This record gives sequence, C-alpha cells and structure tokens, in this order.
Amino acid sequence: MSGDGKIQLKSETTIPVVEDYLNSIAASPLQNVQLPSKPIRSAGMGGESALIQFLLTWARNNPEGNVITPFQLGNAEGEAHSLKHLSSRAYSFVAMLAAGNVLAADSTTSIRMKTNHACSLRVDKMAKGLQKAAFGHRTFLACVDHSTKAFIPAFYFADGAIRNRSEFSDLAEDVLMSRAAAFTRDRIRPATRQGLGLLLYELIKNTHDWGRTGVDNVPLRPSIRGLLFTRLNIILKGALTSAGGNPSLEAYVTSLGRRSRDEYVRFLELSVFDSGPGLASRWLKTPLSDDVTTEQELAACFDCLTKHKTTSGASSRGLGLYDVMRTLNELKAFIRLRTGRLALFRDFISSPLNVEEKADGPTLYDWNSASPEPTRLAPSTGTLFTIVIPLLEERL
Repeated sequence: MSGDGKIQLKSETTIPVVEDYLNSIAASPLQNVQLPSKPIRSAGMGGESALIQFLLTWARNNPEGNVITPFQLGNAEGEAHSLKHLSSRAYSFVAMLAAGNVLAADSTTSIRMKTNHACSLRVDKMAKGLQKAAFGHRTFLACVDHSTKAFIPAFYFADGAIRNRSEFSDLAEDVLMSRAAAFTRDRIRPATRQGLGLLLYELIKNTHDWGRTGVDNVPLRPSIRGLLFTRLNIILKGALTSAGGNPSLEAYVTSLGRRSRDEYVRFLELSVFDSGPGLASRWLKTPLSDDVTTEQELAACFDCLTKHKTTSGASSRGLGLYDVMRTLNELKAFIRLRTGRLALFRDFISSPLNVEEKADGPTLYDWNSASPEPTRLAPSTGTLFTIVIPLLEERL
C-alpha cells in the first residue's frame, strides 16, 4: 500500500492481507485501487473471495473511486488479450464493474467502455455453461444486478425467478464434475453432492432475498452477487501454507490430512458473496454504527442462523441459513463468515453441533481469537460465506 492515495493490491493474497486493505480504507476511504501488474495466482484459502468483498466495500464507500488496471494501450490484438484475462479473473471482474471509473496503466486514460464490454462477454460465457465459466481450476458465476444480465441461467429461470432446489443439486453435480480430476470423479461422496446442492440453493437464494437492497429496501448500486468455487488437491504442507496463518483453519486442514491415505489433502472451497447490508444490519434494520455494540451485532448474526427466525416475520420461514449450518455439520466442513465488523468460523470436525444447536442453531467463534467473544474489525460490505468441504470419503 502506498501513501499517495491508492492501495496497491499484492500479487499474493491471503485473508490477513485483505484485512489490512479493509483497515486502510476504514481510515482513508477515498483512495484509488491499483490492480497488481501480474495476475493473482497465489490466493490462500478464502483469499480471492475476501478480496472481492474488500473491493465491494471500497466501491460502496468511494463511489467515485478509480481502479487502475495493468492494461497497456497499444495494438487491438494485445488489448483484446489483456481485457479477456482481466474479465476472466473474479477479483478484477468485480473491481472493474464496481469502480467509479476504470483506468489504463497510465493512470489517466479511462477504459470503462472497453472493460464493460469485456465483462459483458464474460457474463455471456457464464450463460453458456460451467465449462465456459471456468478459468483455470476455478469456477466463477456472478449476477450484476444493475445490468440487463442480472439473472444468469445457472441460478434463474428466464422470467427472473430463482431456480428450485433440485436444479441447484444438478448445478452442484455439474460443478463437481467439471472441476474434479478424472480419477476422483467416482469417489466423490453422495452426501457431498447432495449437500453442495443445498448449500448453493440456500446461499444464492439468501443473496437474492437480502443482498440486492439496503436496509431501506432501495436497490443498491453496485450490487454484485455470486460464487467462487475451487477444487484443491494439494500436498498437506501446501494446504497449511494456504491457511494463511490462522490456527483454527490450520488445525482443520491438519485433521483432513490425518484422514487421507497419502500426503495429499483433497477438498473443495466454495465462497458465496453479495454487496448487501450484511447479516446484522439487515436483521437490525439499521446501518451499523458505534451505537450498535459488537455483542449486539454478534447476537443479530446468530439470530439469522437460528431456526424459524427471519426478518420477514413469518414463523414458517427462517430455515435457510439454519439448514446451511446443519448441512455443514453433516459434511464435516469448515466455515468462515465475514459480515459487517465480524469474522466468525466453525470447524465441524473438531466441534460438531451439539443436541441443543441441532435443535435451534449454531454458535460460531471469533476468527482471530477462536473464542466466543467477538473482535471488532474494520467494516465490510455484504456477507461472505467461505466453506471448505472434504472432497473424498477417505476415513471420514
């Protein structure tokens, strides 16, 4: 990060790095953002999705802000190649659409029309199936609500109605098959396939219901929602490095390694994000401020995860996020939740739901201290769920 009014994004991204970015804009929100000259290739677990949330937070707090890209003005062929790669990567796709303006590498020339067109072509590819939406070992699907392409076919019917749960199960199957190596395809647990379908449905529906408007129910702009899916098959040492230094995530990865028959850890990482007001702000029906204590914010988040509690007031509803937590418990998953001023987690291997939690709703723990007491962090926009799920049945 520099002191000249801009944040220089690093090529290697971890959750602690992104938290530093959030601290920076909390102190000085009117900075520009410069994308790295080389694409981010080394993102720790949850790193790229956390970066997406940072970019949405920055754009919400600095609507006139500029994103400075590594785009070099030159011949048409080179420009087309550069734009294709910028729009293919989830973080730069979000950055270019959310920013007040998009600049070339010279920091002065606006390339907004070029990048909008490139991102539009990327959404067209999302509409043509998962193979087109994939980039490397990652699958990225996004809804850009302030556009004519808000309702992508993977999530919605042609009339804009969200698809039903069974069709999200089909989407989960397609995601798993498109991202799984051939030798693992027959070894993916049926429970993983079924559970992933439920997670996709409930989390995407949650963004549809609560992530598109502010607490005043006025449509938000920018409003970008979506998912980032990664299948990982890496040696245990590399997986521990990918945990970004968080002891709880490292312990979870180690437990996966102990259950493997070789030195590799096989799991999938799913992140679902939105740019809405966040869980607590939506529940309390007010923007977060110093008048809302961290403890009140935490209680509001837990209410969102509790059975039969819903902001709609209908007692028959309120099972969505509760079902998500129950499914994560069954899958022995790990979840990190970043919303508002909180970062929370639960390791469902070392800490499965107890009888009371299964009946009512779960407890999550503070990301930094691993205690029930919350740590107040720099504010973030929207709600980000990052989930790690064991991919294979080995000894689980």
